[in-house]
Amino acid sequence: MKMHKKCPNCSQSLEPEPGFYTGAMYVSYAFQVAIIIAVITTTNVLGIDGSLEWYIVWIYGLHSFQ
Repeated sequence: MKMHKKCPNCSQSLEPEPGFYTGAMYVSYAFQVAIIIAVITTTNVLGIDGSLEWYIVWIYGLHSFQ
């Protein structure tokens, strides 16, 4: 169950670049902010006055499709 540090055939490094997971975290955060803004904007345009629980349910529901 050990992973090689380098490819046995071509000696290419198989370890992720520094900052790889940090970049993924920033992209995920941007998607979450976009979903929250979309839900709040849509409810305001439609004139729906929702409670905090209502927003949480819709944001969680949209997040599950991501």
